[in-house]
Amino acid sequence: MLPELTDATPELCPVCATVLGGGAAWILLSRHLTSKGEIEYCLSTCGCLVVLLNGALLKAAPGRSAVHSSGA
Repeated sequence: MLPELTDATPELCPVCATVLGGGAAWILLSRHLTSKGEIEYCLSTCGCLVVLLNGALLKAAPGRSAVHSSGA
């Protein structure tokens, strides 16, 4: 009997490329309408923040875990 094949490729955060153990999950922080359309602010499980305008990425900021210290 052949072993069952599994997808061993880890899921990565699209903003900072941090490996997400349980898969990508986003928390909706805020959603409201503006004169340009619907804007959403979402936080990922790794701490990255994204701003979406009508579902399209407008801005992204890496979370603290993705920011490397310079050692200075």
